[in-house]
This record gives sequence, structure tokens and C-alpha cells, in this order.
Amino acid sequence: MAFQDQDLLIVLSYTSKFLNQNDLLNLSLVSKQVHNVVAIPSLYNNIHITRNPVLRTAKWLLEGGKTYVSGYRSVLKTGDKNDIFVYDRVERLLEASHLKLIKQITIDNDIFHHREEGLQLLQRLVNEITDLNVVEILDIKDPGLFEVCSKKYHDLTSLKKRIVRDEAAFKSFKSLENLKSLEWDLPASLDLQDIITPEIGGLLTRKLDGGELAIKDEAYSSLRVFDYFDFSNIRFKNLRRLKFNHVHKQSDADTVSVRLASHALKDVVNLSNLKALELEFSCEVDDCKCDDEFLQSIAGDLVSLTSLGLIEKTFVKQGHHYMDENWDLVINKFILNLPNVGQNLRVLSIRHDPPLNGKGIDTVDGNLLRRKKLYETVLPKLTSLETIIAPTMLQSISSYEMYACDILWNGCKCGFCSKYLPLFDKYIMNHQYFSAPDARYLDIIPIVFAAYVGNSLAKRFESQKNWDLGLLQFAPEDIAWNFHGFERIHHFASYECYFDESSFEPLATVISHFFYPYMNYLIKVLPSLRQAMLSGIYFNVNPELHAYESIYD
Repeated sequence: MAFQDQDLLIVLSYTSKFLNQNDLLNLSLVSKQVHNVVAIPSLYNNIHITRNPVLRTAKWLLEGGKTYVSGYRSVLKTGDKNDIFVYDRVERLLEASHLKLIKQITIDNDIFHHREEGLQLLQRLVNEITDLNVVEILDIKDPGLFEVCSKKYHDLTSLKKRIVRDEAAFKSFKSLENLKSLEWDLPASLDLQDIITPEIGGLLTRKLDGGELAIKDEAYSSLRVFDYFDFSNIRFKNLRRLKFNHVHKQSDADTVSVRLASHALKDVVNLSNLKALELEFSCEVDDCKCDDEFLQSIAGDLVSLTSLGLIEKTFVKQGHHYMDENWDLVINKFILNLPNVGQNLRVLSIRHDPPLNGKGIDTVDGNLLRRKKLYETVLPKLTSLETIIAPTMLQSISSYEMYACDILWNGCKCGFCSKYLPLFDKYIMNHQYFSAPDARYLDIIPIVFAAYVGNSLAKRFESQKNWDLGLLQFAPEDIAWNFHGFERIHHFASYECYFDESSFEPLATVISHFFYPYMNYLIKVLPSLRQAMLSGIYFNVNPELHAYESIYD
């Protein structure tokens, strides 16, 4: 079949962005012209190397536009067997003659069970790609791999997004010439004066015009960067996306603790042009309200904001109900005070910081009821909200005993749940976890079980994220919990345990059913809602029909 009409090729080029790699392979068989012009460039354009394969579905398009190079698609597998599949697929990629077509490649952390051999292979791949100097985004999430490849990485001139983890990144002006996005992992001991010279400051000001800046300070004190920018007269007048972290911590001799203050941020960044803002923050100091004062100070300037991500981070008050409730009060007040929030806000992500095993302080049921009423007051105001992301919703809810018990005993009564819930009830009756504060093994209770489940579901997306706001740009990984691990979970000697990874799929379905009442509420009060992700459970919403469905579970 010969294509004379170039318009058709253009249409196929655009629609190919919604196809997964299997569909693109089928498309490549249509004709030589489609193969060369559409299918192969689309297959190699965006490569994502992961330890586990992604969940697949015909219901959604999250896996479209990317080619995943990953491990063995099996529920039960060993690390050795998974390594064989990943290694073979990366080698095949290395042997391909189309590496020059790669514009974006992401390499996740901890891909190989046998790390040393795997890193050597990945280093070969990175070397091949960097030698071509055409890749625009090279996202190396593995710190060890990034370190051994850093020299070649920093010499790249083609990058539009640059990751900075050391001083070397700012030493070459030429390497920053195509910069549009800067992700800065800032060591606590770094002296900004030695790195951000006036020349570098001016370059960042020009290159990040209309771009994005993400700062992750090891000391959780990112506002010091804006203080230095302000001191150096560095200004970002047209920044569109901004992410940073800052926690006002309880002070001790080894802790950097700085109040959240907005003056430098407001001087450095023209907040009125921001489209997306993601903050990881809290104030843990008693009788201090700097978090509330900070957010209220910037709220009125965020007139163009359409995407908002809020992440709670705690150090000494993790799991304290009144800390969590106060944080909820602060962020909801902030949301309500955003200009025209009902018309402007399209994407909202809220992540809390619950304990690993869910056991908190003052987590009585009535306290959660107050927190729920707070959100019930604010959410109906967000009439244009299309996407809601709550990565830790299950863990946050299950810290309160009555709600954790609802999962097993007072929740869904459908035939599926009636079949499987008694099995999970038997699991908690026969397993224990090691409690470090008590220095002994304790019985797993519904709170602990639900928290472990939430953390297991979170592994679907945790390895892939840079921004919480971007979690729905990635297909979730197909990861199953083996019902052990975490805090040295074991079963009683007299019990023959049959729980392994094969039991996780029905458990995920049970959790999706547990979220149905919450989704019923969300589609009722959010008329524009189109998608939601609650603790690794993905929902597609049809706002016209006021209906939703769980995509993977």
C-alpha cells in the first residue's frame, strides 16, 4: 500500500502517541512508509526502563506514548528470573540501529536483583545514548548509575531537562543551552555561593523562562535557595511550574530549622504566571503557624494556577492526629483562598505522611470525622476539578480503627468480596509483625494490615514519580505483595501459610470496592471530574453519565 497523502501520515503521527508499544508494532506492519515515518520513531521516542512490567488495559491510555523495557510478566517470579528478562531486553535495545531516535529515556532505580552486572549494562546504554548527543530528557533515577555516568551526562548539550546532584552540572555553560526544566537535588552542606555565580544565575533566568524548576533539599530547607536568589538578584518572571520542599523542624544541635517565609520566594518568582505548584512542607514547631502564614501570603498571587500538589512531610510528629488535622486545616484554607479556584483548578494532589504500620497517636474515630467534614466543605467548591490524586488515602484512613475494620468486616458485601474477605481475615489472625517501640512481635490488626496494603499498592507508582502531579502520566507497575516483609512479618509456627503474590490481585480488587463510597461522593460533588487515583487504585470517570470504573482492579 503506497501512501500519497502526507496528511494521512501526519494524522497517524499524532494518533500514534495514544498507542502502546504492541499497537505500534502492529502499525509498523502496515507499510514500509508507515514503518519508517510513524511506527519506529514513535517506538523509540520515549523509552522507560523499569524493574517490573506495567499494568495493561484497553480501558485507558496511560501506557500510550512510551515504550517500556521491563522484566518478567509473572505474578510469581524470582529476582534472578526477572533479571534475565530485563537484561535481555536492554541488550536488544543496545543492539538496535535506532538509538538516535530516542528523545526521552527514563531509567528507574533498583532495576536489577544482581545490581553490579545490571549497572554495567545500563552504563553501556547511557554511554551509547550520550555519545549521540540527541536525547532531550535523560532521567537516571539510580544514584549509583547517575554517579558513574555524571561526566557524560553533564557534557550533553541536547538536554531540555537537567538533573543536578553536584557542583559539576553548573560548570559548563554550553551544556545548559537547551535547558527548559531543572531538577535540583540539593545536598544539605552545599554552599550556594560556590555554585550559582552571577553568570549561572543569568543563564538560569533566561533558560527557565516559560519552564519548570524543582528543588529537593536534603535538609528540607529549600527556601534558602530563594533567599540566595533574592540576594543575588536572580528573578524568574515567567516560570510555569515550581516544586520545592521545606519543613520547619523542631530544633536541635544537628538540625537545620528555618521558618517558612514567603518574602524571598515572592521577590524571585512571579507567582502570577505559575500554572503548577507542588509543595512538600509542614511546621512541627509547637505554637508556630508559619506554614499557614506562608500559604496565605502567596495564595492571592496564584491567579493562573491550574495544578496544585500538597505533600505533608514530618520528622518527629509522624502519625500525630493533631499534626495531621492542623495540616489539613492549613491546606484547605489555602485552597479556598486561591483566586477563582472553582474556575481555575483542574488538578489536585494531596499526600499525607502516615506511619508505615498505620499506628498513630490520638487516632480515635471522631477525630477522622472532623477531618472528613473539612474536606466535604472544600471539595464542592472545586467545580472545574478534573483530576484528583490521593497517593496515601488508604493509609491515612486506616490509621483510625473503625475505618480500617470497615475494609474487612463492614464494607462491600458483593459476591467477590464475600468470597475473599474471610481469607484476609484469616491472614491477620495468623500473622504478627515486629514492633520496634515495643521490642516484640505483636498481632497484625486491621489498622496494620490496611497500612501495609496501602504501602504495597503505592509501589505501583512510587518508582516512577518526579512530581505527584504527574503520577497519571505513567502506567502503574505490575507489583504484587507477598504478604510478608515490611516489619518482619511472620506467621505462627502451627499455621501453614498459603499467602503469596498470587493473593494480591483479589486484595487490590477488594480495596477498589472499599473506595466505591468515596468515589460515589466525589462524582456527586465534583461535576468535572474525569480521573482519580486513590492509593494506587485508578478510576476513570464519565462526568456526563456520572459514572466511574476501576481501571486495573
